[in-house]
Amino acid sequence: MAPVRILPEILTNKIAAGEVVERPSSVLKELVENSLDAKSTRIVVEVKKGGRSLIQVADNGDGMDKDDALLCLERYATSKIYTDDDLFSISTLGFRGEALPSIGSVSRLTLITRKKDNPAGTKVVMQGGKIVNVSEIGAPPGTMITVADLFYNVPARRKFLKTVATEMGHIADTMSAMALGWPETAFELIHNDRKLFSWPAAQDPQDRIADVLGKDVAPGLIRFSQKEPEVSIEGCLAMPEFSRTTKRGLYIFVNGRLVTDKLVTHALMEGYKGRLMKGKYPVAVVFLRVPPDQVDVNVHPAKAEVRFVNGAMVHQALSSTVKESLDALDQTPWKSAPKPPVRTEANEDLLRQPPSQESFSSFVKEEPSWIKAAAATPPQAPMYRPEPRFDAPREPRRPSSPSSHSAALSPQPREDSAFSRPEPPVPDPGTVQPEPYKAPQSQAAAAPQDGVSDLKALGQFANAYVICRSSKGLLIVDQHAAHERILFEQFKKHMEVGGIEIQNLLIPETFELSHIEAEILERILPDLQKTGIDVDRFSGRTFVVKAAPAMLANSDIGKIVKEMVEKVAEAGGNAHFFDALDECLIVMACHGSVRAHQSLSIQEMDALLKQLEACERPSQCPHGRPTWLLWTEYDLERAFKRK
Repeated sequence: MAPVRILPEILTNKIAAGEVVERPSSVLKELVENSLDAKSTRIVVEVKKGGRSLIQVADNGDGMDKDDALLCLERYATSKIYTDDDLFSISTLGFRGEALPSIGSVSRLTLITRKKDNPAGTKVVMQGGKIVNVSEIGAPPGTMITVADLFYNVPARRKFLKTVATEMGHIADTMSAMALGWPETAFELIHNDRKLFSWPAAQDPQDRIADVLGKDVAPGLIRFSQKEPEVSIEGCLAMPEFSRTTKRGLYIFVNGRLVTDKLVTHALMEGYKGRLMKGKYPVAVVFLRVPPDQVDVNVHPAKAEVRFVNGAMVHQALSSTVKESLDALDQTPWKSAPKPPVRTEANEDLLRQPPSQESFSSFVKEEPSWIKAAAATPPQAPMYRPEPRFDAPREPRRPSSPSSHSAALSPQPREDSAFSRPEPPVPDPGTVQPEPYKAPQSQAAAAPQDGVSDLKALGQFANAYVICRSSKGLLIVDQHAAHERILFEQFKKHMEVGGIEIQNLLIPETFELSHIEAEILERILPDLQKTGIDVDRFSGRTFVVKAAPAMLANSDIGKIVKEMVEKVAEAGGNAHFFDALDECLIVMACHGSVRAHQSLSIQEMDALLKQLEACERPSQCPHGRPTWLLWTEYDLERAFKRK
């Protein structure tokens, strides 16, 4: 073994640079953070060749005198902290005193700075970690740092740099993030003498967010704010339809510092739970403010992660704030807002009425007696007892006149339809003649004034989508996704009030699991019974299902339980069952809901729409897929080139 030696300072600086200076965007981040700590109100960044040949950051901050300009290039020299206590109560972005000497050790660095009260500025030139020139210079108040020929003396690091376009993309992302976190500061980015971005100081953070994220996202932004004694939360959320397949749209700032904290990201995703499809991430800008002594920022080399003293409190506050903000806007667009003078208590109760078995047919006009009889026995209600057979899509009749158009959209149910009954006659949907649709001249003029929507089913397309009319336009509803949402919320409500109606199986079902899955199922058996599924261990890794919710009596219960166990395992095998309870209820709702390519009568469509309207989250199914699409009169006129 070779003898132990103390490394020379220039080598230790290069080693430190390996942690701090990963690529040109890392240099930019450190320099801009120093400018922000210096209370700058305007920061101009000039870059050439993606940062390979030049990175220059100029600000109008406090500036430094000659002594501080020389001292700041020494390792572990900083003006941010002085004592041990300061290290655990950091209120600035920088604090270690490593960035400038590390950058200077792997580049040709020039520092020009002047304090406002000084008559002249100071210029310091450093090459490869050594100061080669110090002189006075005329300069405006503030600081300008130029980093040229990055990694010129470390060829092994330089060859790992990507193309100019790639490195410039990282620089642009870093600048965008900084601009989002500090809206009161003006930012400008120049590349190869061409101005790329210019963001003036914004009084309202939402204006800066809209500028940076773009005009496409701006209309879908939701502003939120929540202040508590130990944490302040504010920012903007984008509606679920603006979700992305990566986390690039997530910007989380803790006391002004951009972080990629797992706890905060998880809290944000919990707030969006049930609104995003699997593999999708929201677009959001979140500002968290906590007392400096309640967060530790000295846990990551690049200061990209933090640790909270009370992480559970921060998680709960953020997730609940995001959820409440989205819930406040999650209303059906076809429901007309009632005028305040005629709003009554009865109407308010009607709008707040939760979905129930009785509400299935309560809104159907002139419903047949067989529907009333079915509604009186909830387990056999037509919308809640899918049969093993489903109709295949059929070609709709070609309408012979405009008056028969709505009838042609929905084919007549056959005798073997999943919703047909052998004894009572089923009304021919072709005989149901909804009122002809009249495009409203204005939404306010056409809106009903009693607080109840005017949503009306016109027919079905491909036996999978319900075509409806409303005062807001033409609505297309995915019948399977909509019914999933209805059943999911009903399952949750039934569990809250004491359980789900169950039915004993005539022939118990057995199934076998892997060793790990069997252990998970064994642990959650007591809680699983609360969902209405009675499962016991039969022998070894074989289990038997004795009872199931009446809704799922005709389904493959063994397959459903296996899927539930997989969901719990995916959520974390050591987690409590209720951490994955929603996933289990989603599986039950999916298997119990109306399928695509299943024919519905007009009455059943209307009942489905009314129950969807009564849901707390009618816009997405439990998997996060949209339940409806709305085409307004304006959208149709644009599509037909009328506007």
